[in-house]
Amino acid sequence: MHDLLGLNEKVPSFVKKYADLAATVRGAFAAYVKEVADGTFPNS
Repeated sequence: MHDLLGLNEKVPSFVKKYADLAATVRGAFAAYVKEVADGTFPNS
């Protein structure tokens, strides 16, 4: 399932990747870290 959703960096050649959720997850964590560092989390 992780391969299909693009959560793994390496996708086996026999798997079709239907999404790139790894990039979405990385972006969400980056936004969270920025808000915590800025002091705007959890009041944003």
